[in-house]
Amino acid sequence: MFSFLHSSAEITSQKMPSALLDSLVTLNFHENEITSTLNALSFVPKVALGFVSPALDFNTIASKLKATLPPNTTLILSTTAGELCSCALHQNAAASSLYSSANAGEGDNIVLMLFSEQMVSDVFVASIALKSEDIGTSKKSTLERIKSIEEEIKKIRIPFKVRFDDTIGYTSIDG
Repeated sequence: MFSFLHSSAEITSQKMPSALLDSLVTLNFHENEITSTLNALSFVPKVALGFVSPALDFNTIASKLKATLPPNTTLILSTTAGELCSCALHQNAAASSLYSSANAGEGDNIVLMLFSEQMVSDVFVASIALKSEDIGTSKKSTLERIKSIEEEIKKIRIPFKVRFDDTIGYTSIDG
């Protein structure tokens, strides 16, 4: 849940409050830069949402990130075939691109978006079995598979109140 949306002080300026300026950062770096990049953060992240190039060993990167991030930081990772990147937009308008310059499968990029406790008050992560292990040999229909996934979703109990005005849901599907 995004705590900054319900600040007790009314924000009258169009500018972001100074307390939030160092509450959100997006980083694009390489495996050999994990420690130096994360140790240079100006805040303690509550959530790290990341994307790892498929050219890198995912489990190794996840382990290195977990070992470097503070223990209470929730890390959510996914592989990616191409990172959106606004980093170049600030450096050279002529060379800027929406996508990372590496071609799919050949880059060694790690992209993290880090949110501070001033930005995020509560985090909940749930994994749902897609029940697709037997998809090549099973005679289950599509509707049966959907029903099975629905049953898994019904088992989830979010430990805080979900509100339309300050909650973001993020879904990542394996496959």
